[in-house]
Amino acid sequence: MKTLLSSQRLFPFHFPFWIIFHTVLFTVNVLFSALYFPPDRLSFWLALVNASAQVVSLGFCLLLFWHLGISRFLHSPRAETAFYAFLGFLAALYVSDVFYFRVMGTSLSLFFKYLWRLPLADIRDLIIAAQISTPNLLLLSFCLLVLPAALWWIAKATIHLSRRWPLRLPAGIVLTTAILSFCLMAACQKVVQRQGDTYHWKLYAKALPLYLSIVETSGETVTVAVRVRSYERLDRKAADLQVAAGHLPGDLSVFVVVSETVRQDFVVPELMPNLHDFQKNNISFRHSLCSGNSTHYSWFSILFGAHPIYWNAQREGEGQLGSPALQVLKKAGFKIHLYSKPHHLRYLGFGDLIFGKDNRLVDEAVMAPNLPTHEADQYSVDRLKERIRQGLPAGRHLYILFLDSTHHNYTFPEDFPARFRPYIDDFSYLKWSYSAEDVDKIRNRYKNALYYVDSLFGQIIQVLHETGAYPKSLIGFVADHGEEFMEHGALIHGSNLFDPQMRVPICFKKPGGGRRQVDQTMAGLDFFPTLLDMLDLYDQSRSALQGRSALETSRPHAAVLANNHAAKDPYDFVLFNGTYKLRFLLDENDPRQSQKVTFTGAYDDRDRPISFARGHGDPLAVFIHRHFSGAMQDISFLTFRDPL
Repeated sequence: MKTLLSSQRLFPFHFPFWIIFHTVLFTVNVLFSALYFPPDRLSFWLALVNASAQVVSLGFCLLLFWHLGISRFLHSPRAETAFYAFLGFLAALYVSDVFYFRVMGTSLSLFFKYLWRLPLADIRDLIIAAQISTPNLLLLSFCLLVLPAALWWIAKATIHLSRRWPLRLPAGIVLTTAILSFCLMAACQKVVQRQGDTYHWKLYAKALPLYLSIVETSGETVTVAVRVRSYERLDRKAADLQVAAGHLPGDLSVFVVVSETVRQDFVVPELMPNLHDFQKNNISFRHSLCSGNSTHYSWFSILFGAHPIYWNAQREGEGQLGSPALQVLKKAGFKIHLYSKPHHLRYLGFGDLIFGKDNRLVDEAVMAPNLPTHEADQYSVDRLKERIRQGLPAGRHLYILFLDSTHHNYTFPEDFPARFRPYIDDFSYLKWSYSAEDVDKIRNRYKNALYYVDSLFGQIIQVLHETGAYPKSLIGFVADHGEEFMEHGALIHGSNLFDPQMRVPICFKKPGGGRRQVDQTMAGLDFFPTLLDMLDLYDQSRSALQGRSALETSRPHAAVLANNHAAKDPYDFVLFNGTYKLRFLLDENDPRQSQKVTFTGAYDDRDRPISFARGHGDPLAVFIHRHFSGAMQDISFLTFRDPL
C-alpha cells in the first residue's frame, strides 16, 4: 500500500474535466447554500465550503480508486472514458437533485424511491398531478435521451485535451488533498456546532444531495422509548356502527369544498374576497392547519379521518369499505354526490380508499371531461350550480366538490382578469436559479389562481343565496395544504412544517348561520369529526375516527402535523400546541415499527428556532415538560414507554 501511494507515483490528472466538474458543482453549492443562509452570514460560507470540500474530497478519492484499483484491471481508453463519463453522471445527478428540490421540495433520491414502489399507472398519475407542461416534459425527455452521449463526449474531449497538455500529480498530493478536504468539512461542521446555528444547518444537510456527517450538528435532543400503535381498520369499525339520525331534518343539504393548495395568510379581501367573507362571517378557528403537507397525506386525513402515518396501512388492506365519516353519513340517510375529475379517483387508489371499492359510497359521480384544470373546475362548479338551480332534491344530501386550479402550475382562464402582474407564463421544471423577481412572478401566478378559485367558490355561494338554499345548508371549506415561496428556502410544498405550507383555511357555516371564531386548534384530521359534531353524529362515530371535533371545549389546543415522505409512511412531525411547534422524528426506514421517538427542537409562533444551547434558557426536556405535557395525548398513534 505504501508503494502504491508513494509520492513518486504520478497520476495523469485530466484537469479540463476536473475544472468543468468542480466549477459546475461549486456553482450549484453557491445556489444551494443561499437557500438556507444569507450570503452576509458566516453560516453561508461554512455551508459553501463544507459542500465544496465534500465534492473535492470525494472526487479525489474516486481518482485514487481509479488509478490504484479499477485501472489496474481495465486499462484501456474506453474504460477510462467510461469512468469519467460515470463521474459526469454523478455530477448530473447532483445538479438534478438541486433542480428537483427547488421545484418539488424533496430530494431526487426520495423521488426515485417513490417511483420504485409504484406501478406504472400510479407513475402516470403522479406526472399528471405534477402538471408538467408539454414543452417541459418534452425538454426533460430530450435531456434524458442525450445525457449519456453528452457525458461520453465531454469525458472523451477533456481526456484528449489533457493528453495534449499533460499534467501529472504525485499520489501523495491527491491523497493529501482528499484528506485536507475531509478535515475542512469537519472544521466547518464543528464551527456550526459551536455557534449554535444548527436549525438551518439541519435543513441544509437534509436537502443537500450528498451530506457526510463528520461532527454531530443536531443540537440538543431528547429521546424517549415508544411504541407506534398498531392500526385497526377504521373503515371496518365504521361498518359496525349503529347510527341514529332521527334528530336530523328530513331535508338537509351539506356542501364540502376541498381545494388544493390554499395558504391561510393569503385568504384576504384582495385575493380571496368570497372565502374571506365566508370565513369571517361563519365558524372559523384560531389556528387551522393541514395534517400533512402533501396531497395524499392530507386527503387521507381530511376524508378518512386518520393520521397520515396509517395511510399505507389502510390502503394495503383488502376490501376497502371507504371513509368512516362518509359511512356514518350514509347510515344517517345521506346520499353522496361527487363533483370531481377522474384523476382524483385514480390517484394512488384514492377512489377505493375514500369512497370504497368501486366507489360504493357514491350515489352520483359527476366527472369532469378531459379538460385543462381550470376548465375542469369550472365544469364541476357549473354542474353543481345547475343542480342547485333546479331545486335541491328532498332528503339528506352531501355534495363534495374538488377544486384544483391552485395546484402548481396555478391555472386560470386566459380571459380571466389577472389582477396580479407580472406573472410567469409557465412553471419551469428546468430553472437553474430563482431570483427574487422570479419568485414574485411565480407568487403572482399563484395569486391569480387563488382569485380564480375564489370566484368559483363565490359562484356556489351566490347561487345558494339566489335559490334561498343558503340559510338551510351546512357548508364546509378545507384546503389540503399551503404553498411556500422561498420563505424558508423552498418552493411549493412537501418539504417542511412551517406555516406557509401548513396553515390552511378551514371553516364552516351551520344551517341558520352564526358568526363565531372558535378559540381552538383545528387540523385537517378534525374536519369531518367537526362536521359530524355539527350534525350531532359525532358521539356515535368517534370510535371510528382518529380526528376529534374542534368544537370540544375540553380538548387541548394541539395538532400533529406530518412532513412529506413520498410514498412511504411519514416519520418527521411537529406537535403544535397553539403557541410552539415541537419537532419529533420516528425511524425513517420504518416509522410504524419505531422503538423510540427523538424530539429535536422547537419553533416559536413565527417559525423561529428556539435555542436550547447551554446558557440560552431552559434545556429541551424542561421546555417539553413545561409546554407540551398536556398536548402529548394528541400524538394518539404513540404509546410512551418512558416518562417524558
